[in-house]
Amino acid sequence: MNISSKGRYALMLMTDIAKNEGVNSISSIAQRQNLSVKYLEQIVSRLIKAGLLSAVRGQKGGYTLSKKAEDISLKDILMATGDAGPIIECLNGKCERKEECDTYDIGNKLNNLISSYLESISLKDLIEKNF
Repeated sequence: MNISSKGRYALMLMTDIAKNEGVNSISSIAQRQNLSVKYLEQIVSRLIKAGLLSAVRGQKGGYTLSKKAEDISLKDILMATGDAGPIIECLNGKCERKEECDTYDIGNKLNNLISSYLESISLKDLIEKNF
């Protein structure tokens, strides 16, 4: 599994919102995290589609978590950015050599371990460094 900058920034954005309760504007998050507003806007749209963030309209609008921090896993966040896929291509279900491949089983096991680990850590755990 390769975590892209989108995945890392999504984790940073979500922890920032969780720490700063209430409605958070993109510009305030970008300033606190020293990240690009334009890049965060792309990430926010993915997180909204995944049901992890809610948009609040209006002059004091911004974004809030759609769920409690303890109900959002790191895997949920990374899946929203496309970063929770298999660690090797052949695990995407399109491998024709799966039955005869000596490395498939170890790759599959490693992929499952990583996936389970990311699923076991909540956003709240990340903030509290409880992992």
